[in-house]
Amino acid sequence: MQHKDPVLSLQLLKYSASLSGSIFDIGLDKFFCHYWTPSQMEVYKSLSKLHGSSVSFDATGSVVRRLSRPTDKSGHIFLYQGVLSAHTGVHTPVVQMLSEKHNIDSIANWLSERHRAGAPIPKEAVSDFSLAILESLVKAFAPQPDLRSFINACFGVLLGHADSRQLPPCFIRVDVAHCIKLITRWECLQKKGRRVKDFYVRAFAQLLQCHSIEDARHLIQSIAVVALSESEGNDEAGTPVMSEICKRGLKTRIAEGYNPDICLDDDMGQSGVTETSSHSVTECDTDAKSWVAEICAESRRLASHGGDRDNLHFLPELLPHLIRMCPYLPISSNLLQGRLI
Repeated sequence: MQHKDPVLSLQLLKYSASLSGSIFDIGLDKFFCHYWTPSQMEVYKSLSKLHGSSVSFDATGSVVRRLSRPTDKSGHIFLYQGVLSAHTGVHTPVVQMLSEKHNIDSIANWLSERHRAGAPIPKEAVSDFSLAILESLVKAFAPQPDLRSFINACFGVLLGHADSRQLPPCFIRVDVAHCIKLITRWECLQKKGRRVKDFYVRAFAQLLQCHSIEDARHLIQSIAVVALSESEGNDEAGTPVMSEICKRGLKTRIAEGYNPDICLDDDMGQSGVTETSSHSVTECDTDAKSWVAEICAESRRLASHGGDRDNLHFLPELLPHLIRMCPYLPISSNLLQGRLI
């Protein structure tokens, strides 16, 4: 069934025999369409029951034309999609939405409607650094009212203020690959040579892979000390200064530790979501923010001790990025792996 108006054509398809039970809510102005097939729902339910479920959510604005309106065109229409990753290695799309609206309530309503239709809440929900999607995942799947409260709950477990039983039933996290790609785009690293950029990107990769809050603190301090130190080497007594010690430790960690595949070139495709296309993350006033600020303050004191040669990795412009990103560590690293129920 077709109609010259694409929205009315969708409505006709909704009631056709071939797509019955696949197209759900449709909005005219502003436009949206929620859809998933019965097969997608069954696959999701069966794999979730057998293996648990991790669903990655993303959006792109490059696949749908804007609609014509009486006086103008519609806003950009994004395709939102959730892809299930099961322990068996299966990756399959399980839910979609086309939407002209990109706010938290609209995205969360799509997720909640699917849950009300019978889809279990996933054990893990993954996104990039789109705050609209992250906030929507919290609103739809977690008992906390917002992302800040969700991160604080996770951070409380890491600090021992709460046990793992108080973690939310769905762990909402940021994809590590997107975190690393975001770091490669920081302007302060773009201006540096490839070797300096490679050092810091791989140091941050180690931070994202660490499994304890004590280890995270050590890595944050090491990165901050190296970035803030104008010199390295030994002091007048021949003793290695802190920047020398920290740099050696980071280089050893990078050489011996697990390093995910890292591309230093800025070649990631464009996403339609505003926050995703930014080269930085929005500052979030979580409990982890003051924790990171204290580490950086101590790092400034340690970096004041001069060595006998210049530090080619001196990059104080890195600190604002470090302070903005690290408050998200409870959801952007492996710190909570092993504590999840």
